[in-house]
Amino acid sequence: MKICPSDVVSPLSYSKAGQFLNCRRAWWFRYIERIVPLRWPEAMTEGSLIHFVMERSVVDGIGGAVAKAAEPRLGEVAPKDWQLVRAEVAVTAIYQSPEFSHAIIEQTEVEFEFPFKIGKKTTMVRGKVDAVGWYEGRRVAFEYKRVSSISSRTMENLQINNQSQFYREALARMNIDVGAVVYVFVAVPKSQPKLALAPELVRYKNNGEPYANQQLVDETITEYRARTLQWYAEHPDAVQVYVDQRSEASMKEFKIWLKQVIQDMYQCVKTGRFYRNSDACRMRSCAYYSVCQNDCPEIREVNYINRVDESQKSTDDVAEMEF
Repeated sequence: MKICPSDVVSPLSYSKAGQFLNCRRAWWFRYIERIVPLRWPEAMTEGSLIHFVMERSVVDGIGGAVAKAAEPRLGEVAPKDWQLVRAEVAVTAIYQSPEFSHAIIEQTEVEFEFPFKIGKKTTMVRGKVDAVGWYEGRRVAFEYKRVSSISSRTMENLQINNQSQFYREALARMNIDVGAVVYVFVAVPKSQPKLALAPELVRYKNNGEPYANQQLVDETITEYRARTLQWYAEHPDAVQVYVDQRSEASMKEFKIWLKQVIQDMYQCVKTGRFYRNSDACRMRSCAYYSVCQNDCPEIREVNYINRVDESQKSTDDVAEMEF
């Protein structure tokens, strides 16, 4: 079957471009074969949940946003109680962070779409910015990131990607000029509510008393919330804000970069050469690892579904939330 490159490349999102640059084989599975993993990484579920609560909290408050997040949306499975607690406490920690407390949010979920011309060819560019508002006296875009941990590598990866230029260019075409993109990173505790040990696993002293540090009773959701709040109190660096401000020269370089990426995409589809990035396989988990390493009907049936309806939930962010 002959594939029309325009049907694959357009519309172009930053996630689509990033997936192409990270691994062309994974890009093939996602955007040409349109297969979607059945089992989403936990980080993806929680990342989407935190985004939703952050965005809705501007209008509904944190409590109202969490209540709405508890309702199944667009065919999604309702999140678990402890996932809602983690999202609620994470967003609370963001608002209480000294670095974010003075931020002013004007708009949330700002969607954009614009034509990007290369010669006679036009590619539609589409996406969504988490929020637009004010920070330290200037108008900015906000991007929320749920990460497993915040390290120097997190910031280094941010500095070498073009997402901030992508958003600034898109907003400028909507007559929303922002001087920077403010990234709000939030780490979450890895723990879940604790369940009591099975009776046969409990260890006792000679006098019949159980040894310390054993979970003898189930932890309630209220107790779990208190423990999660305590975790953020003990980890003030779990929320960090980074202001990404690029020069005008970098914005010009970005347009050249985007043009080259689009041209490479068209050429890749035309030639049908979708090479696997083995280095990417070693560096991070990939949702398409099983089908990529050993593609057969059984693998696809167990792990993936064919996605033919473009109106279904977007799966641009199949990769890890962290860059």
